[in-house]
Amino acid sequence: MEASWSPDPSDELLHQPWGDESLPWKDTWYFSLVDADAQVHLAMHMTVTAGSPSDTRVAVGVRDLAGESVAVRTEPGRTDSSSIGNSLARLEIVNLSWDSDHKLRWTADMPWFEFDVTVHGVHFAPLFDTMFPGVNPTGAQGHSYSHTEQVITGVGVVKRQNGPEQRISAMGWRDRGWGRRVNELSFGTGYDLIAGILPDGAAFALSAMRNVEHAPDAPLPIYGFLTDAAGAVPAVGGIFFKDSMSYPARLGLEFADGRRVDAEQVAHLSTLSVPFHDAQPERFGIAVNARDYYATMADPGGRSFAVFSNEGHAMRSDVTGQGRFFHTAAPAHNR
Repeated sequence: MEASWSPDPSDELLHQPWGDESLPWKDTWYFSLVDADAQVHLAMHMTVTAGSPSDTRVAVGVRDLAGESVAVRTEPGRTDSSSIGNSLARLEIVNLSWDSDHKLRWTADMPWFEFDVTVHGVHFAPLFDTMFPGVNPTGAQGHSYSHTEQVITGVGVVKRQNGPEQRISAMGWRDRGWGRRVNELSFGTGYDLIAGILPDGAAFALSAMRNVEHAPDAPLPIYGFLTDAAGAVPAVGGIFFKDSMSYPARLGLEFADGRRVDAEQVAHLSTLSVPFHDAQPERFGIAVNARDYYATMADPGGRSFAVFSNEGHAMRSDVTGQGRFFHTAAPAHNR
């Protein structure tokens, strides 16, 4: 793996803002984990907006046998060199290295649910600015975004209100982003993500997303990587199909070193949505909704493994704003 593809360990922490001050500077984190055996699904999106009095917005979602629960809290953050978050949920720094030794403690205290999970990276997290130059906004139009992501595992305990503690051992995906952006404008056409840990222990991830600097008629940017103990290599071609419910259905990816990932869906596992960013849908007329879709897939040899996927789609929030009412006017009687 090329040295320039590695994020700095400090990229997990808050960044110094730069660029067009007419756009907000946001540091963001997304975490998602599923334990298929325990039937527990956790997800969190966190935004720290520089210069805002209530600078830290956290949205946490939980799905288990009791159903789906979501909580959102925006307030002054509790962030320093050892932890990031607010009173709803936080990340505690254990070790920063962006490889299999990268380690965080993820905790949440919702009124009806709490959890305490230790999160480990699975092999390497590449810096997209250098591994995939041009896929994210560069600042040329004010919008800027730097990004890294990592396949993860998590071990810990979850507890419903008045219920017993339940231990989980989960897999999933997380990302880290920073820059000046308004998500409805910077990435206003939606996206698709997929990631997983393969039967041989390697991990992969793939993204498809257009940003504000890409022309509407330009080919959709697709970028991904395969990582193991030796490093990471980029994806160079392949296919990714979803079923009619947005779960991963069929996958065939080719990587720069000649390796392939081929798999077909075996079963649906879990789905969960958390409110994405501090959206302003009435201002812009659209909102980007994000939802996890986990599935079990099997390779050509019949070996099964779980995959994470997430679909972000730009939904029309201002339904009537650009429309025209069609009707047949009824005559008024007896007025």
